[in-house]
Amino acid sequence: MRIVIFGTGQIYCQQRKYLEPDKEIVVFIDNDSAKWNTYLDGVKIVSPKDVCGFEYDYIILMSMYAHEMKLQLYALGIPQEKIIHYEDFFHQFYPCKLIRYQLKGKDEREYDKKCLIICNRLGYHGGPMAAVNEAFALESVGIEAHILASDGDQEFIDEVTKKGLTILIYKNLLRAKWCEMSFLQEYTYIIVNTVPMINCAIEIAKHRSVLFWLHDAEVSYREVAYWNDEVRRGLHNSRMKVCAVSNVAKNIFREFYGYEEIEILPTGIADSYALFDKHQYDSRLQIMVIGSIFPLKGQDIFIESFLRLPRVEQIKTQVHIIRKIVDFQFYSEIKKMCTPSDYFLFYGEMSKEELDMMYNSMDILVVPSRQETMSLVAMEAMMYGKVCIVSEKVGIAEYIKNGKNGYLFTDEENLTDILHQCIFQRENLKLLGPEARKTYLKYFTVKECGKKISDILRETQIDK
Repeated sequence: MRIVIFGTGQIYCQQRKYLEPDKEIVVFIDNDSAKWNTYLDGVKIVSPKDVCGFEYDYIILMSMYAHEMKLQLYALGIPQEKIIHYEDFFHQFYPCKLIRYQLKGKDEREYDKKCLIICNRLGYHGGPMAAVNEAFALESVGIEAHILASDGDQEFIDEVTKKGLTILIYKNLLRAKWCEMSFLQEYTYIIVNTVPMINCAIEIAKHRSVLFWLHDAEVSYREVAYWNDEVRRGLHNSRMKVCAVSNVAKNIFREFYGYEEIEILPTGIADSYALFDKHQYDSRLQIMVIGSIFPLKGQDIFIESFLRLPRVEQIKTQVHIIRKIVDFQFYSEIKKMCTPSDYFLFYGEMSKEELDMMYNSMDILVVPSRQETMSLVAMEAMMYGKVCIVSEKVGIAEYIKNGKNGYLFTDEENLTDILHQCIFQRENLKLLGPEARKTYLKYFTVKECGKKISDILRETQIDK
């Protein structure tokens, strides 16, 4: 089979290991003119308009912008039957097997009910981390929970299975048909996390009940825009109950699909407060910013606000930026913003255990996101009794009372004022920290989350 790959970025890098030798890549096409007439894996990259000069069976769309790519190819006169999304391509031509990861020698408890939590690619980011927390929440109320995904970071999988959770991987999960998912029959309940898995939720809901739980910011909706018509038709199914972690998540979904019947269901996290020695205050105020590096996370907003402070105040602080680089250009820009400052320390992506140690040594967590549906890192900081400074555009802002259990900011100037206040009134942080922990204990514990989930499952009769 002769194929053309449209897109040479992150998705291709993740998926190329699955392409078998009998699939010959004739050429790559990409909209980035800087890549034209260069080579990737020994194959030339050209402009999309040049694809008409090649013979091929399919053009495979490997990008979050697959919908726009499809329309672009239509405009070039490429017939619809020659264009295929990479998820549909792998589902059609690459049958896969279910892979199970489980802790060896795990003591098996007897559970009356089992729940399967389905999410997108596993790793140290929002949706999968939420799935892990939800699994422990369900087990705290007597429901065994497993996690199913289409792919995952091996380090993340190993870490989670060591904690006793079972992980299942099924490569073609996003576009799998009901007849391929016989393994679902062993579960009493099914929860589908995150918008990128909405096709999976719709397919399951044709045959049995499913709880579809929204955690996603607007950017995630690009991943399913290719199938938007199919999604809109499938949403109106009485077997599917839709919940959202916050009003931010609810409103985004409503804007995209016009769907109104959404219940708020916040997630929860395990309490690690007693596991670490309590933090002793450093002479410098320790500030932490956690999140993947791309514009939506707003690291530039924080840095700009911090740099507005007089130097006499900056030297009283140390800023720790913990990240996974998603947008290298944006990363380069914020690094330049920090130069030649000695106040910023950059770290790579961290495991849960490493992050816990960082939380313990921090005074403040700042969440400067331009949009975020909840913020697990803010929940974790509040669990540790740390003060959070959070953008009003973040879902967890609904739970923060300004100046009582944390701070909310509206813009860069407002954030600078709050940082100034924290630097010169550090004693107030000792008062706000315990209030932040009280908020965690009231709303975000594993048991509270597990109770809310199980109540919804029972009340809506989401079972076999």
